Amino acid sequence: MSTDKRRHPRTTTHEETIYFSVLDFPPKTERIHYIGTITNISQGGVGAKVLFEHTPGEEVYFEGLNGDANARLGVVKWMRASDLSQWYEIGVEFV
Repeated sequence: MSTDKRRHPRTTTHEETIYFSVLDFPPKTERIHYIGTITNISQGGVGAKVLFEHTPGEEVYFEGLNGDANARLGVVKWMRASDLSQWYEIGVEFV
């Protein structure tokens, strides 16, 4: 019996990316950019290896996914330290 709860099939990839979060300090809004590598992608979200630790529930934006120039909002669902000491792995669900 499978315990995989995904609703959409995923595609394995190794795509370097720059993604961002938004800090809102009225009247100013600021983007904080990060680098990472997308390891899998589906209609519902992405898995990625990143250098920055994120918190579940944090909103992040990915640009350039599947050739789309618009930023795609997602929510970090989980985060864990990678086997590689400097990296973290995150699961992001698109909103």
